[in-house]
This record gives sequence, C-alpha cells and structure tokens, in this order.
Amino acid sequence: MLPTLEPVTKPGAPGSNSVISTEAQRSGETPVLALLQRGDNPGAPHLDSEMWASTEPQASTETGLTLALDHLGLIVPDLATGRTFLETALGITQWTPVTNDPTLGVSVQFGATPGHQLTYELIAPFGESSPISNALRSGKHILNHLAYLTPDLEASGERLRSAGCHPTGIPLPALAYEGRRIQFWMSPLRFVIELIEKPGHRHSFVVPRAEVEKPGAGH
Repeated sequence: MLPTLEPVTKPGAPGSNSVISTEAQRSGETPVLALLQRGDNPGAPHLDSEMWASTEPQASTETGLTLALDHLGLIVPDLATGRTFLETALGITQWTPVTNDPTLGVSVQFGATPGHQLTYELIAPFGESSPISNALRSGKHILNHLAYLTPDLEASGERLRSAGCHPTGIPLPALAYEGRRIQFWMSPLRFVIELIEKPGHRHSFVVPRAEVEKPGAGH
C-alpha cells in the first residue's frame, strides 16, 4: 500500500507547506525535491516510482494552459560522473554550461542527443549543506522528476492540485532559468513534477567539434 500524503507545514516558514508521506515522517525520510525547496536535509529520499510522459505539449481543456516537457531530472554524485555515463550509455553529447545555484544548494547541467529527443538534467550537490547529500549517501539514485514549462505557475499549480497533487515547497527562483520561478509537486502516483514558469525556454547546448565537422552538419 502506498503511504498516505498529508500536508506538513515547514517550521519557521508560516504559510508555506511541504508534503511528506506519513511513512517518511516516521522514518525521517523526505522526498528529495521537498529538500531542494525546503533548504533542510533531514534524511534520504523516498521516491521509487516509474515516470512516464509525452514529449508533446499537454493542454488542459479547462484552463487552456499548455505544459511543455522540458527535462528529466537525475541526481548524481557529481556532474562529471553523470556526463560520462550518459555519453557512454545513451549517446548524450551536447551539454549546456554548468549552473551552480546556492539558493537551491545544487549544481545542474542539461544534456541531450544531437536530435534533442529528450533533455536530461544532472543534479549534483553544491556546497557542504546541499539538500541532496544525504540522498546520495543512502545510495538511492533515482529518476528524480519530470519538468514542464508553464506560462502561469499558479494556474498550473491549481490544475495539479485539482488532480490530487501536493506542493513539496514554495516557489523559488532558479538560476538555470534566469531567475524564473520553479515549484515541485508530488503526484498521487508517487512521482514528482516540476513546474517552470518560463514558457518557450530553449536550453543552449554546446555542440562538440566532431559533430560540427560531420559532413552535412549545420544544413
């Protein structure tokens, strides 16, 4: 049986809510994305669900909002390790510059294949008090979240709430998206959704020289 979700108010932050399963409360574990937004680090994550999504923009008939898939988030011990694996195993050869975000306590880098079928976000600890450090020490390296671009964070959040999702924390600015707000939500199916208030965003990938010099490249 899946643990029951109950809203939990973050100590010291009136009005902000963080949702943690009752099972996680008893064990001291907290979903990783809740940690990213809460800024504390009480324990390892408790997320193990498979995550599926269409790469096509998904529109709500009720709100008219369109959610566009941006990336799949992966937690890694360091960015170099993550890059090496994705390059070797999946052919991910194009990467954005690294973004170190002290507000979130993480370093992130986005990667994609030459065809840009799917973008991956590598998330590594940044600073001694990074909220994902305990998760990495516990050995629970998981597919962390699915991220969608939205033109209206509040409206999309209400759409998720009406579908039974709960926010894991308050909206925060993200340097990787030029300071635009992001917010994470836990779904009833036990996977995490990230909303990014930056519609139409495109990652700036650095194309390796070998790909640029291929016959027909750039045409």
